[in-house]
Amino acid sequence: MKNSIWVMISIVLFMPACSRKQAEKERMCSRVDLDTVVSLLPKTTDEVTMLGQSAQQIMNEMIQCLDLISVKDKTFANTVRAYDVAKLQFLINKNVLTVFSLLSSNPQLQAAANEQALALQQYETDVLSTNASLYGAFKQYFDDGSDVHHKKGANRQFLQKAIEKFENQGLLLSVQQRADVISLDKEIKGLTSQFNGNIIYDHRNIVVSLRDLKGIPESFIATLGQNESGDYVLPIDFRTFFMIMENCESEHLRKEYYVAFGQRAYPQNKVVLKELLAKRCELAQKLGHQDFASYELHGQMVKDSKKAESFLWHMVHELQKYDDQDFKTLTEHLPPSVQLLKHDKLKPWDEAFVKSYYRKNHFSVNDRDLSAYFPLDYTLDGLLRVFSKFFYVEFKKEEVAPDQLWASDVVCYRVYSLQSQTIIGYLFLDLYKHSYKKITEPCHFMLLPTVKDDCSLPCAGASVMVASFAQGTEDKPTLLELSEVTSLFHELGHALHALFGSACFVDYSGTQVVKDFVEVPSQMLEYWLEEPDVVQSISKHYQTGQPLSKNVIEQIVAAERFGKGSRMLKQAFLGLVSLYIHKGCADKDIHKLIEKMYKKVFKHVAYEPDHYVEYSFSHLAHYGASYYTYLWSRVIAADLYSHIKQHGGIYNYTIGKEYVKSILSPGGFISPSYMVKNFLNRPFSTKAFLQQLETKDLLK
Repeated sequence: MKNSIWVMISIVLFMPACSRKQAEKERMCSRVDLDTVVSLLPKTTDEVTMLGQSAQQIMNEMIQCLDLISVKDKTFANTVRAYDVAKLQFLINKNVLTVFSLLSSNPQLQAAANEQALALQQYETDVLSTNASLYGAFKQYFDDGSDVHHKKGANRQFLQKAIEKFENQGLLLSVQQRADVISLDKEIKGLTSQFNGNIIYDHRNIVVSLRDLKGIPESFIATLGQNESGDYVLPIDFRTFFMIMENCESEHLRKEYYVAFGQRAYPQNKVVLKELLAKRCELAQKLGHQDFASYELHGQMVKDSKKAESFLWHMVHELQKYDDQDFKTLTEHLPPSVQLLKHDKLKPWDEAFVKSYYRKNHFSVNDRDLSAYFPLDYTLDGLLRVFSKFFYVEFKKEEVAPDQLWASDVVCYRVYSLQSQTIIGYLFLDLYKHSYKKITEPCHFMLLPTVKDDCSLPCAGASVMVASFAQGTEDKPTLLELSEVTSLFHELGHALHALFGSACFVDYSGTQVVKDFVEVPSQMLEYWLEEPDVVQSISKHYQTGQPLSKNVIEQIVAAERFGKGSRMLKQAFLGLVSLYIHKGCADKDIHKLIEKMYKKVFKHVAYEPDHYVEYSFSHLAHYGASYYTYLWSRVIAADLYSHIKQHGGIYNYTIGKEYVKSILSPGGFISPSYMVKNFLNRPFSTKAFLQQLETKDLLK
């Protein structure tokens, strides 16, 4: 790896295309080509170590330099831009190490990268997030800067955001109080890890005979382990949960599995969660907030916990109307083996089975049969063609030597703007299942952040999309199920957001936006799968070459919409759970609180007291009080999609250009509320989302 890999970031140039007068030592990025991106990737463990060590060294030297500059000598160049250039270098190192720690096919590189990535995460926590020198430098320059640049709009806004962020981390507190906050934060991170670990490493299982598995596909049964007696061992995981709940004809097994699934990490997490909630509340109060919900939400798009609570209960009341309609339909078509309880309620372990039964009998949709129409290569090419029209870009496959990347089957596309005639960035796709991968769920990583140079032109970035699709064979290519096609749209949405989001400052580039907006652009693209011409354009039977018919696509859309109201009702319920257990600091009986809320939200499904969602729901640790963001994002995404359809549709590059300009390009630098209002010419509403749940006219 070249010693000068950072030249493309920190070099100061005068570019002929730039007519704006340049401030002293302002950043001028060179244009990034693929060779430059590849040169960032380590080839040896020594280079991995260098990435980690140089990242910390760059930041330490920058902080030391800031300490040496007197108040009267602080300028935009030696304060704000110096920090921004160093942070960009730090972030690239960290991103590269993260990708290698999770995806490298070389075990030595992966282990070394994991060690360095963890060290950088700890450095961010211990040094950067609560750094008094950085806070002091920004505050001094903001108050008494010696040049005029600290008074200019974007620069002043950056300083205000940075200062507020530091103060929210306790930089106004005394030294001892800050030490207490740091100690609490570490304890919270430890408890969060313990909470999730108890769920992940809960290896309980259920042993059943073949007779108990009636209704389960043979292909799934073949993947199960067996004991010495020949009985089958069911692991307690999401994949098995959905398979049993939706297909198993044995009510006894469905009930046993439902209860066991809800008791993962119980009772271990009972103590952990109680301590975690107490520590979170203590932290919030030390930082001047009433409780953890108020602390966590005040910086989000929603602004405060009362607004989040109001939104969720509004959605509950609206979604219950659709749930009522679906329940009426379901009770008219119950499986012969299912009986309602008194008060006409479903048993919780019967709900998914009843819905699956209805779906199989009333829609011509079979996920396994449909996958034959989605060979990965054809579907991906079709998807990129669709995106190219809306985003007005060109995706060109690039040739990269297999040994130059972290794995041999990673492919790269150059993303080229047809409007500006410039390279937006590079899209790396790591799509196949491998034993060395440390992550199996589809996801996105921002590899090289996009930032603007002095001419306000974006410098090319790089993104990585990851999946774990099964490898194809000579006779049968990789075939995607509908959920996997949805994942392609979703994760590529994150990747394009990262590439288009070229903010003026690296801290706000790409997908670095507030938590309750980060999923909006990717969820918006999921709605495209309800467009028959889109589905036809990405589908082709791998044997006959025929696309899906419009009739089948209508069936797919109808099947997807049926029951969606109740699925979204579950999301509202989980949002309320995460919010309510983080409201107030008094000790509470969480299980009783959840029982009361459950009975208020779900009118047609009975409550099971032996199911402990609060101890098995891993998002309680990661999301804290913010699980409302799932439904919140869905609502905004539906509104954006509806607006696009009303103004030319997804093949219209004019509305696509406006979408990129208003929603993607600002990254996280501009308030999402302002961006959405600017695009829609009004605040967002729930109307489009609720209309999207309608099913009555779909198959007429």
